[in-house]
Amino acid sequence: MLSCIKKDIPHSASVFQCYGTLLLFLILSFVSTAQNQSHYVFKRTDYFPDGKSYTRLDTIKKKAGEKIDIRFFTFHFGTPHELPVSFSDTLNKNKRLEIWDKPYEPKDLEANWNNSFTYDKEGRLISFGYSGCSTCPKKEYNYTLLYNMDGRLEQIVNTLGRHEMYSFIYDQNGDIRSFTKHAGELEIDIELIK
Repeated sequence: MLSCIKKDIPHSASVFQCYGTLLLFLILSFVSTAQNQSHYVFKRTDYFPDGKSYTRLDTIKKKAGEKIDIRFFTFHFGTPHELPVSFSDTLNKNKRLEIWDKPYEPKDLEANWNNSFTYDKEGRLISFGYSGCSTCPKKEYNYTLLYNMDGRLEQIVNTLGRHEMYSFIYDQNGDIRSFTKHAGELEIDIELIK
């Protein structure tokens, strides 16, 4: 018999008094475990020119069917930016496209600018750029994209300006588990912990 049963309390009430706290603890533990499984945890380290670094953990809620891809990093961490709408275009295999801001005006960089996109034989984007212009607020860039043997984007390198390089390492499911940004030196390191 239970040691906490008292003669003046009905048996069912004494069981609840004895085990109610334990039951509540088990329920809260289950809810906590379920919440942890519905979130990603990332370790982000930012490196500064003076040699200092800052590390923090970021918790991001999982969404059904969401992949941890380059767009995931742009949305949640703000980097890399200036990405094109798509990384493939099977209609433009082996082509380089230039899209001018003002297509009917002179194609010069004094007051007009363009975006360029180059595709390989499989229709994968292998470079994209922005020309800039003398009155444009944004600086010009030209990114080259490198793919691994599995056809996954492995690096994006800016050949102009600060020469940023973004690198990605994937897990067996095709999700990015590690992301780094270099601009001469390592600036950002983001790693999926769980």
